Amino acid sequence: PRQVSDVIEDLGFGRAQFQSIVLTYFYTFAMAFVSGLSGPPMGIYIPNAGGWKESDRASLASLTSMGGLLGIYVGGGLGDLVGRRPLMLAGLVLSLLVAALTLVTSREWYLLLLCLPVGAAFGLGAAPSVALPSELSPTRYRAAVMGGRPMAYNLGTVLGHICVNLDDAYYRNLHWRADIIVGLVPQLPLVLTALLFLRESPVVLAAMGRHERAREALREMRELNGRPHVDIDYAPEPHAGTVTAAAPARSIILGSLKVLFGREMIGSTVSLVWASFALNVVFAGHSYAFPQIATNDGISTMAAGTQSMINGLAGIFLHGIAAAACLTVSLRILFPIGLAIGMTGMASFAWSGQLQQRTLLEQAIFHMSQVSPGICCTFAFITCSQLAADIYPPRVASTTVGIILGCGNAGSVVAPYIFAAFDHWPNFYIFLTGLCAATLALTQAFLRFTPWRERAPEAPSQEHAPEETREGALSGQIRSSTPAVEASAKETD
Repeated sequence: PRQVSDVIEDLGFGRAQFQSIVLTYFYTFAMAFVSGLSGPPMGIYIPNAGGWKESDRASLASLTSMGGLLGIYVGGGLGDLVGRRPLMLAGLVLSLLVAALTLVTSREWYLLLLCLPVGAAFGLGAAPSVALPSELSPTRYRAAVMGGRPMAYNLGTVLGHICVNLDDAYYRNLHWRADIIVGLVPQLPLVLTALLFLRESPVVLAAMGRHERAREALREMRELNGRPHVDIDYAPEPHAGTVTAAAPARSIILGSLKVLFGREMIGSTVSLVWASFALNVVFAGHSYAFPQIATNDGISTMAAGTQSMINGLAGIFLHGIAAAACLTVSLRILFPIGLAIGMTGMASFAWSGQLQQRTLLEQAIFHMSQVSPGICCTFAFITCSQLAADIYPPRVASTTVGIILGCGNAGSVVAPYIFAAFDHWPNFYIFLTGLCAATLALTQAFLRFTPWRERAPEAPSQEHAPEETREGALSGQIRSSTPAVEASAKETD
């Protein structure tokens, strides 16, 4: 039967997708911009000026990540209950409010108290902002669309670092209140723009049983894309009637968990959860550790802000390469490439960083390998985010993304404490290298890469699947995957 995703395939990629994708990118950019501006003052300047203990400094970063974890879980579950759009708007408004509250005082107890709501506000719209552009895009463009999201994040972070550098590149005399106020500037017009132009996903509307609104959204997409002859009618999913806005939240969550941890998908779920956790440890751990390493004159004499800005600019370039690669390279290939680059680079960074006197070549290796955690997370996050939205049924997409990103965000919670546990910082990067190696082994063994749309007609459930399929799921075997690009090309032919 014809599904909503089939209608979206026929509508193609046009103005409707462009409008929604730009808004979700701007959402990511605005969140990253305020994070890039507030990170150095909150994570470096205020703790240094106040003489904070290492445990308190780690708690500040950890509690913020814990708030993000709570926000992602709530936003992921509610995203399937009320839609993607309301959660993104709520996240924007809450982030404005809690960021403004941080301006009151720099006292340690107050900032620690605000960490949870600050992180929760940032995490609330994270899962819906990942699911929305993926649901609105045809299959062959989804990975590239997902690849552009980290570029928006890096761009916001870099511009935030530039603003901080204009204040003080060494993070010693920052006007931290002014920096945070500047960080809030993009969010004000974004709230108004999102209210006017951000549209709900017809996929989630159909999954919630709101078929009139879903057809209205598809009709609007047809007009914006200039495809007047495309048939927007579809057959409701068998499960759509049970997952509506009036259904109890508990039944929706339990239904999502049955899909996530059923015999068919448990291997992929565990693999994605672990990969997301490990990548967040790498990303958050490096983000927490690097400013402290960069501000240590015995390790590097270059200004910390300058190093962070260079890393961010390199990240934008690399994300562009990754997004372009998604159009031609299978996610199954892209994922191990990113992990391999990350492992090699982080091991090189640890080796070159502990050298007291570096040659010109060793100095070049030290600075070039600083971007390796970013490269690793760029390629791997694109894969995890896209697969989390693609390989599960649409009716649980936001919940799935929320659970996987939420479990991953637990890595951000523990990363500062892991770094603090190492007396010698290069050992921390060796530990991160080992995490990436374990992730590579687990995902290659158990993670499936075939989108739900391509296998749903032949295997709607385990009860009706062929005997060999059930045995394969029980034994953890992987079905051979067909890249989304090749499948789309075959359909076009």
